[in-house]
Amino acid sequence: MILQTGSPLSSRRTPPVRDPGQAGITLVEVLVAVAILSMGAVMILSAYGMSASALASARDNLSVHLLLKEKMDEMIRTRGVSGGSGRLAGTEGDLEWTVLETPVQSSEGADLNRVLVTARRLPDGAQYSLVSYVRVARRE
Repeated sequence: MILQTGSPLSSRRTPPVRDPGQAGITLVEVLVAVAILSMGAVMILSAYGMSASALASARDNLSVHLLLKEKMDEMIRTRGVSGGSGRLAGTEGDLEWTVLETPVQSSEGADLNRVLVTARRLPDGAQYSLVSYVRVARRE
Protein backbone atom coordinates (compact mmCIF):
# COMPACT_ATOMS: atom_id res chain seq x y z
CA MET A 1 0.00 0.00 0.00
CA ILE A 2 1.22 3.50 -0.78
CA LEU A 3 1.18 5.98 1.95
CA GLN A 4 1.04 9.61 0.98
CA THR A 5 1.96 12.27 3.44
CA GLY A 6 1.17 15.94 3.24
CA SER A 7 -1.69 17.75 1.67
CA PRO A 8 -2.20 18.17 -2.06
CA LEU A 9 -1.34 21.89 -1.71
CA SER A 10 2.16 21.12 -0.56
CA SER A 11 2.94 19.47 -3.88
CA ARG A 12 2.81 22.82 -5.70
CA ARG A 13 6.11 24.35 -6.57
CA THR A 14 7.08 27.62 -4.96
CA PRO A 15 8.81 30.28 -7.07
CA PRO A 16 12.55 30.15 -6.75
CA VAL A 17 14.11 32.69 -4.43
CA ARG A 18 16.71 34.87 -6.17
CA ASP A 19 20.17 34.58 -4.75
CA PRO A 20 21.98 37.88 -4.23
CA GLY A 21 24.81 36.70 -6.49
CA GLN A 22 22.48 35.53 -9.27
CA ALA A 23 22.62 37.60 -12.50
CA GLY A 24 19.50 38.99 -14.19
CA ILE A 25 17.61 42.19 -14.91
CA THR A 26 14.16 43.34 -13.97
CA LEU A 27 11.54 45.00 -16.12
CA VAL A 28 12.17 48.35 -14.41
CA GLU A 29 15.86 48.18 -15.33
CA VAL A 30 14.95 47.46 -18.95
CA LEU A 31 12.53 50.41 -19.06
CA VAL A 32 15.14 52.79 -17.59
CA ALA A 33 17.73 51.63 -20.14
CA VAL A 34 15.27 52.13 -23.03
CA ALA A 35 14.42 55.64 -21.78
CA ILE A 36 18.10 56.61 -21.56
CA LEU A 37 18.84 55.24 -25.04
CA SER A 38 15.80 57.05 -26.45
CA MET A 39 16.96 60.39 -25.03
CA GLY A 40 20.41 59.83 -26.54
CA ALA A 41 18.90 59.03 -29.94
CA VAL A 42 16.74 62.18 -29.84
CA MET A 43 19.79 64.34 -29.03
CA ILE A 44 21.80 62.80 -31.87
CA LEU A 45 18.98 63.31 -34.39
CA SER A 46 18.42 66.93 -33.35
CA ALA A 47 22.15 67.63 -33.64
CA TYR A 48 22.10 66.08 -37.11
CA GLY A 49 19.22 68.36 -38.14
CA MET A 50 21.00 71.46 -36.85
CA SER A 51 24.23 70.52 -38.61
CA ALA A 52 22.38 69.95 -41.89
CA SER A 53 20.79 73.40 -41.57
CA ALA A 54 24.15 75.03 -40.77
CA LEU A 55 25.75 73.27 -43.74
CA ALA A 56 23.06 74.57 -46.12
CA SER A 57 23.51 78.10 -44.78
CA ALA A 58 27.29 77.92 -45.12
CA ARG A 59 26.97 76.62 -48.69
CA ASP A 60 24.68 79.54 -49.59
CA ASN A 61 27.02 82.07 -47.99
CA LEU A 62 30.02 80.60 -49.79
CA SER A 63 28.30 80.71 -53.18
CA VAL A 64 27.30 84.36 -52.62
CA HIS A 65 30.82 85.27 -51.49
CA LEU A 66 32.34 83.61 -54.56
CA LEU A 67 29.92 85.50 -56.83
CA LEU A 68 30.81 88.80 -55.15
CA LYS A 69 34.53 88.12 -55.52
CA GLU A 70 34.07 87.10 -59.16
CA LYS A 71 32.16 90.32 -59.97
CA MET A 72 34.76 92.45 -58.22
CA ASP A 73 37.58 90.77 -60.15
CA GLU A 74 35.59 91.09 -63.37
CA MET A 75 35.20 94.84 -62.92
CA ILE A 76 38.89 95.31 -62.15
CA ARG A 77 39.93 93.07 -65.05
CA THR A 78 37.59 94.43 -67.74
CA ARG A 79 37.49 98.09 -66.83
CA GLY A 80 40.70 98.36 -64.90
CA VAL A 81 40.88 100.65 -61.95
CA SER A 82 40.75 103.96 -63.69
CA GLY A 83 40.73 106.41 -60.84
CA GLY A 84 37.21 107.39 -61.82
CA SER A 85 33.89 105.99 -60.75
CA GLY A 86 31.79 103.31 -62.38
CA ARG A 87 28.92 100.93 -61.85
CA LEU A 88 27.98 97.46 -63.06
CA ALA A 89 24.77 95.60 -62.22
CA GLY A 90 23.00 92.42 -63.15
CA THR A 91 21.35 89.25 -61.95
CA GLU A 92 22.68 85.76 -61.64
CA GLY A 93 20.42 82.97 -60.46
CA ASP A 94 18.37 84.30 -57.56
CA LEU A 95 20.81 87.14 -56.82
CA GLU A 96 20.78 90.78 -57.93
CA TRP A 97 24.30 92.17 -57.79
CA THR A 98 25.84 95.64 -58.10
CA VAL A 99 29.48 96.70 -58.34
CA LEU A 100 30.23 100.31 -57.50
CA GLU A 101 33.66 101.89 -57.95
CA THR A 102 34.33 105.26 -56.31
CA PRO A 103 37.57 107.23 -55.89
CA VAL A 104 38.91 107.70 -52.35
CA GLN A 105 41.82 109.81 -51.14
CA SER A 106 43.90 107.99 -48.53
CA SER A 107 45.61 109.66 -45.59
CA GLU A 108 49.04 108.87 -47.13
CA GLY A 109 48.09 110.72 -50.31
CA ALA A 110 47.80 107.57 -52.44
CA ASP A 111 45.01 107.39 -54.97
CA LEU A 112 42.65 104.57 -54.12
CA ASN A 113 39.40 103.30 -55.50
CA ARG A 114 36.81 101.74 -53.29
CA VAL A 115 35.16 98.77 -55.00
CA LEU A 116 31.89 97.80 -53.31
CA VAL A 117 30.04 94.71 -54.46
CA THR A 118 26.58 94.04 -53.07
CA ALA A 119 24.17 91.21 -53.73
CA ARG A 120 20.56 90.78 -52.69
CA ARG A 121 18.88 87.39 -52.64
CA LEU A 122 15.54 87.80 -54.38
CA PRO A 123 13.37 85.31 -52.45
CA ASP A 124 14.16 86.49 -48.91
CA GLY A 125 15.83 89.87 -49.47
CA ALA A 126 19.03 88.90 -47.62
CA GLN A 127 21.83 91.32 -48.47
CA TYR A 128 25.57 90.64 -48.72
CA SER A 129 28.46 92.98 -49.44
CA LEU A 130 32.18 92.87 -50.09
CA VAL A 131 34.50 95.91 -50.09
CA SER A 132 38.03 96.26 -51.39
CA TYR A 133 40.36 99.20 -51.82
CA VAL A 134 42.54 99.13 -54.92
CA ARG A 135 45.48 101.42 -55.63
CA VAL A 136 45.02 103.42 -58.80
CA ALA A 137 47.95 103.48 -61.21
CA ARG A 138 49.11 107.05 -61.68
CA ARG A 139 49.25 108.26 -65.24
CA GLU A 140 52.20 110.42 -66.09
